[in-house]
Amino acid sequence: MKNHIKKFLFGKHLRIQRPIFVVGCGRSGTTLLFDTLSTHPGVAKTTGYPDGEDHEGWIEHGRCIMAGIGNVHHSKYGNGINGHQQCLHMTQDDVNDEIISSMHDHYYKNVLKKNLGLRVINKQPHLSNKLGYLLGIFPDAKIVHIVRDCEPMVASWLAVMDSHPSLVIYWPREEDFPCLWLMSKPEDLVSQARFDRHPSFFPGGGAEIFIDYWNKVNTGISRQMVGHESQLITIRYEDLVSSPNKTLSQIVEYCELPSFDFSIDHLKTDTAQKHTGRLTSELRAAVAEKSHYVRQIFGYEPGHLSALAPGLYLP
Repeated sequence: MKNHIKKFLFGKHLRIQRPIFVVGCGRSGTTLLFDTLSTHPGVAKTTGYPDGEDHEGWIEHGRCIMAGIGNVHHSKYGNGINGHQQCLHMTQDDVNDEIISSMHDHYYKNVLKKNLGLRVINKQPHLSNKLGYLLGIFPDAKIVHIVRDCEPMVASWLAVMDSHPSLVIYWPREEDFPCLWLMSKPEDLVSQARFDRHPSFFPGGGAEIFIDYWNKVNTGISRQMVGHESQLITIRYEDLVSSPNKTLSQIVEYCELPSFDFSIDHLKTDTAQKHTGRLTSELRAAVAEKSHYVRQIFGYEPGHLSALAPGLYLP
């Protein structure tokens, strides 16, 4: 009898219950929120390279096409590109039984360490355009979307790219659910000049691609969750750092975890100004013009909150 139960739970039909995924644009506080929530005694966090995002697990076990920037201080950094160069939109059609079994088994053995009394938590911004695929693997997942105001996010991306001078970003702007792609910067001057003239590349096309990235990723998350609205909560970075106790309590309640007193000393309210000196007046004006509608959706400007943010929590 025990072997039969074990086969049902941990064999082909293994199911990890209600894993928690932190998604959103890169440079929006996904790491800060992930690290904070990971101190809850009821969860086990993914630790895969880089910084817990676990690209290796998603690519090996989930056959996921995702790109990411590596950790420049880590021995695995290599050329700076973590995973694939491309970061494709994926849906439930990209899921099969082998992928489901492999991802659940990976989490059971490598994250939970076979302790089903804990819940998995994973931070992965590059799943933000793959939520149908994610739910195809983990149908009862809890999705925590963190959004940060557009201007500080753009400024933070400028700082990140200064730390990775060997990389260029490609933005597939025509896709419905895009994510940033990564490429190594060409060494010959002729190729560099061509990249520098192309509007879909950074640094060549300028930092305005990050505004479009902010608009499309943040609105695309709720669009992918149609029919699964009860599995999505959206919080703002600014509320996390200004009202941490209320915001974290709401997330814990939504995730159906026991209440917990988090340490909040590391949540600083002044980080929005950290990189804003990198923004020119022209770029600030572009942010104000091109992100206006989406900023209204998430309550950053006066206006009606849109149905595109059905899970938005405002403390």
